[in-house]
Amino acid sequence: LDEVKCTPIRIAAGAYADFVQGTVEALDPATRTARLKDGREVRYDIASLNAGSLTDVSIPGSAWHALAVKPYERFIAQLELPTRIAVVGAGAAGAELAMALRHQGAVVTLYSAESSMPPALERRVVRRLRRIGVDFRPGMTVTQLVNGPVVVAGSARQQFDLVILSTG
Repeated sequence: LDEVKCTPIRIAAGAYADFVQGTVEALDPATRTARLKDGREVRYDIASLNAGSLTDVSIPGSAWHALAVKPYERFIAQLELPTRIAVVGAGAAGAELAMALRHQGAVVTLYSAESSMPPALERRVVRRLRRIGVDFRPGMTVTQLVNGPVVVAGSARQQFDLVILSTG
């Protein structure tokens, strides 16, 4: 896609919407008004809020032995494509990331504590993961990361070149 055409302002305009960047301090659904941090008040018909998300880095050792997918800019800046990669978290983002890394030639293992997708979608995603050669490990909760980096999931231990956290 042409980066110039994909600005938030142009995307909003294409949907016949106004793009207003700012931090919402108060939202009044009764009057359909948002008060922004800078004092502006914005009236709306429909509000779409990007509250962002964070990567759960509470796995012991993750701060030292893993690369979190958020913030995205830091993730991209630090990502190198080693041979053996573990992706922890098999939601939509983790599964997509595992497929993309596998497409780039990496050997990928995808750990999933529990499913976060609707069953029909999960079946399609799992079939695709298996078809392209991602080692998908459903029901395996990563309990620790240690030097190596080594992923510890229950009694199983496996060493990788890179561990990526895609946990919400």
